[in-house]
Amino acid sequence: MSYLVVLPSIDAEYRDACLAGLAPEVLKHVIVVDNRFTNRGVATSWNRGARHVLQHGIDWLVVLSESTRFGPRGGRDFVAALKEHEGRSWVVESETPIGW
Repeated sequence: MSYLVVLPSIDAEYRDACLAGLAPEVLKHVIVVDNRFTNRGVATSWNRGARHVLQHGIDWLVVLSESTRFGPRGGRDFVAALKEHEGRSWVVESETPIGW
């Protein structure tokens, strides 16, 4: 199972805090789209990730907000959940911390 995480960013402080919470093995799958100087918008940033996924045959595209904070597992549990949902679309949305 392969995955790519695309992280549109307009705020370095939020971006750095988000990335700091990721486990190293998850972090290596992240592409940061730096929108600080030329804001392409989130949809264009997501499309950049989608193109990469299609070109390289990656199984999952994960779109991540830089305001996301991960718990002690650093996203490892999220990746495990992707494996459980292999072959299906999956959307996670939460307004409250869910302990990932």
